[in-house]
Amino acid sequence: VKVDGLGEKVIVNQEKEFVVHTRGAGGLGIVEITITSASGKVLKNTRLEKRGEDIICIYTALEVGTYSVDITFDGLVVDGSPFSFEAVPGADPGKVKAYGPGLKGGKVNREQTFTIDTREAGQGGLGLTIEGPSESRIECKDRGDGTCSVSYWPEDVGEYSINIMFADQHIPGSPFPAVVAPAHDASKVKASGPGLSPGNKAGDPCEVTVDIR
Repeated sequence: VKVDGLGEKVIVNQEKEFVVHTRGAGGLGIVEITITSASGKVLKNTRLEKRGEDIICIYTALEVGTYSVDITFDGLVVDGSPFSFEAVPGADPGKVKAYGPGLKGGKVNREQTFTIDTREAGQGGLGLTIEGPSESRIECKDRGDGTCSVSYWPEDVGEYSINIMFADQHIPGSPFPAVVAPAHDASKVKASGPGLSPGNKAGDPCEVTVDIR
């Protein structure tokens, strides 16, 4: 008797199945399976289906943790039993958090940053796009703890939309509106005129020209 389909992670509240191969095992062919959660609860939703000479066990994990799977064939413990698998939370985009100044915008051609936190959201793919007057270079750095830091560089001024998706769904607040303003460089401002020359008297009008072009 061989068992296939156990040992991998499963998602809580999603129906899964594994196979017990009994071909050539002889006997009465009676397969009994008990699946127990980490808290000691026996799954009541388990059902067995016969497909040819195989037995398909269909089940749904109801809580997070490591499960134990006891399998017997004609009353004898199957080699390798008890088996185990880990149940992990399903994806919940509503629990993803995003924060940081870059979500509101910033200056053109300057690095803008924000953080995405998926630690409480379960298993799911993360997607990020930024739409606006121009394409923005984007860099994401995985911190290895369920969070990632995002940097982007907008190339034109204007209104942008930051779309953050988790498990193909928008997270709370997404799309985030961001406004990119011109970057001011004080080193390029020029001032000239007699008012800047030494010798001006207090109370006398002085003329100064400021060039911000």
